Amino acid sequence: MLCIYWADLKGLTKNYDEKLNTLHESRAEKVKNYKMPEDKIRGLGAGLLLEKALEDYLKVNGENPMVKDAQGRYCVSYEYGPQGKPYLKEYPNVQFSLSHSGMRAMVALSDTEVGLDVQQMCGYKDKIVKRFYHKNEQEVLFELTDDVQREKLFYDIWCCKEAYIKYTGQGMGQDLRDFYADFKSDDIVLASGEAVAKYKILQTEDDGYCQAVVFHKKITNIDKFIKILL
Repeated sequence: MLCIYWADLKGLTKNYDEKLNTLHESRAEKVKNYKMPEDKIRGLGAGLLLEKALEDYLKVNGENPMVKDAQGRYCVSYEYGPQGKPYLKEYPNVQFSLSHSGMRAMVALSDTEVGLDVQQMCGYKDKIVKRFYHKNEQEVLFELTDDVQREKLFYDIWCCKEAYIKYTGQGMGQDLRDFYADFKSDDIVLASGEAVAKYKILQTEDDGYCQAVVFHKKITNIDKFIKILL
């Protein structure tokens, strides 16, 4: 099962303190340590979104409701894999991937490994393409002559690459040129000529952002993709 949830974070500037007090203590302390106001809003929004999304995901799956602490706050704390990939301590059977950029947050929840990334678009970057993109991805980009289409595809590919290294749990320790998202035919991620995962470019109600999810090959569809009000 694969469910994806996203949220607009702009409204959180009005009730930041009130919302922060509802977060699990460990997440709230992490948010407080951010220096920049924008990072605080993104951290708060990501935490709130994960809680609301997890509450819905557990309900859809017919599982027990979320655990709360003595103060009535949801218990959502983390453990980390060898490469730093986070896992939900209280919900070991739920895999998740959380991302935020600009004033948007997004989370994917699944019963198998999953990776998700969202990026606010801010221009095509040729140096990144030449340094980090697989030759197949470069070819697809360089075939485009329209600047708007090229910028969009640049971010679609980047989101897929970020989502894949979250999916594998290897992070930036993995060479981004060792795999590629196939944008010519099938929605698959390939490494050494072998299909290793699937990807999906996610479309939301407005533009200015790109987002992608990478998931196990056995998953045939996204079960839920909704916006949540925080």
